[in-house]
Amino acid sequence: MLNAWKKRIIPNLMLLSALVLVIVVPFLYGQQFPLSVHSVFEDVVTYGKLAPFVGFMSDMGIVLWFATAILFAHGYHRILSHTSIVTVSEAGFYIVGIVLFVLLGLDDRLLIHEYLTDRYGIAEGLIVGIYGLMFGAWGVVYQNFLLKKGYCWLVVMVLAFSLSVAVDLGLMHSILAGWSVGDLVVVEESAKWVGIVAIFVHVFYVMEEPPLDA
Repeated sequence: MLNAWKKRIIPNLMLLSALVLVIVVPFLYGQQFPLSVHSVFEDVVTYGKLAPFVGFMSDMGIVLWFATAILFAHGYHRILSHTSIVTVSEAGFYIVGIVLFVLLGLDDRLLIHEYLTDRYGIAEGLIVGIYGLMFGAWGVVYQNFLLKKGYCWLVVMVLAFSLSVAVDLGLMHSILAGWSVGDLVVVEESAKWVGIVAIFVHVFYVMEEPPLDA
């Protein structure tokens, strides 16, 4: 159980950790590239002199990654505010959810997995598999929380992400033979976007569940 002192200090530490993760990771990661400081703050479309809608769907997916993390932060705040006792399992569900979705958002935006592949020769499939194992382990450990509102959206998420990963790793060449690179990008990113929307919607419904002592 978490006593009153821990209930006050944990959210602040959690918020601080999330801010450090969002700021420090891109900063350290950015040291690997010949970029000026001001370029990190500029809009990509303006910086690259690109058409306004370039990367729009990808950007919306990244927004939803972080929006899902915010849902977990809000849910944790609610349960701390409305319940007298918070178990370690409950706290872990929210805190790990925040960290996981912030990490996925950062990777999607910074393409960390591709950098690790190019720089260190780590197989992209291995990196994606580690993410999948992390996500799956979190889902199994906290299934009693995640399945409070059913599993339909979770099924959609799994199918969509599976299709996206299969296309990205070239596991569907025999089926999609003859498709252009552009078409494959559309399929991969669209499937990923559907998966992100599905998990966001599912988490949104899970967070509607009122705290036990409310």
